[in-house]
Amino acid sequence: MNPNHSAPSARRLRWVLLALAALLVAGLGTAGWVCFKWLPEKPAALRVGIKPWPGYEFLSRAQEKGWYREAGLEVRLVEFSSLSDSRRAYERGQINVLASTVIEVLQIRENSARSPQIVLVVDYSNGGDVTLGRPGLTNATGLRGTRIGLELASLGG
Repeated sequence: MNPNHSAPSARRLRWVLLALAALLVAGLGTAGWVCFKWLPEKPAALRVGIKPWPGYEFLSRAQEKGWYREAGLEVRLVEFSSLSDSRRAYERGQINVLASTVIEVLQIRENSARSPQIVLVVDYSNGGDVTLGRPGLTNATGLRGTRIGLELASLGG
C-alpha cells in the first residue's frame, strides 16, 4: 500500500474530524470565533447558529454527507439572516453553538447571563469590509440626504 495514499475510510475519518472541529470553529468579519455553552451529555440535537457566508459551507457539507450522523452526533444547522439575529438566539438559549465574530462574543458576555467560550479562530479580515451603494455612487458625500441601511449591532456600526 502506498503510504502517501490514505484509504477511503481514513480520508472520511479526517473529514468527519474536520467537520466536528468545524462545529467549534467558524469565522466572519474581523475575527471569526465560535462560542458555545457546555451541553448536557446527551442533547437532543446540537443546534448550530450560522449566517449565510461561504466560510460556513464546510458545516453544511458535513451535514449533507451525513458525517455528523456517522460520528454519532445529531446536528441541526439553524440559519439566520444576520449576525445579530443569531447572537440573540444564542443569548436566549435557542441554539447551543454560535458561529460568530469576537464582537458578538463580547456582546453576549456583556449583555446576557450566558458565558460563551471562544474555541478557535478560522478566519480574519484585514480591511476587507465594504460599504455597498447604487451605481454611480463614488464617495460618502453622495449619501447626503439619502436613506441608508445599517445593522446597529455587530460589525454594522
